[in-house]
Parts: sequence; C-alpha cells; structure tokens
Amino acid sequence: PEVSHGDDGDQYTRRPGTESPQHVMANWLYLQSITAYTAKASIRYRHHARVGETLSLVGECIDRRRRRVTLRGVATEDSTGTVICETEGVFMVDPAGGS
Repeated sequence: PEVSHGDDGDQYTRRPGTESPQHVMANWLYLQSITAYTAKASIRYRHHARVGETLSLVGECIDRRRRRVTLRGVATEDSTGTVICETEGVFMVDPAGGS
C-alpha cells in the first residue's frame, strides 16, 4: 500500500486494503507516538463505493489543544474523486503515554 505523510506530520494518506477513515485517524496518532483514547467519533456516509474501486484515505489533525486532539478522515474514490465517507474524532491524549 502507498503511504505518505506531510512534512509537518499533520496529514497521512493510504491506499487501503480493508482500512477505513477511522483506522487512518488512529494511525495518525500512532505515527506521532501518541497514546490516546477516543472521546467522541462520528462518521457520515456520502456515497456508495463501487466494488473493485480503489479508494484513497486521508487523515489529518485539524486541532490540538493541551490533551485534546481532533482528527478528520476522508475516503475518496480514486477514479472520480467522489467523497465516499468522512469521519471526525476527538481523542484525549494519555498523559502517561502520549506526546
């Protein structure tokens, strides 16, 4: 799978096998060596994904304040750019194990 992340570490992209935008958000935390717990999560399905279609997943940090990190994930169809689903999560950083 193709993996990349922005120079500032705020964006993570992957062409998945079975992953979801939620996995991309969790992986963003992992790549930053942050241990955190989900405080709130939501997902909005925008369009159906066609069988056999390659999807791209992008996860990014949209806000970070003290122990709270807000992340966003988006799945898009590669061939059309159609947004399949969007997810947003608020995570609380574990002070004993996070950055």
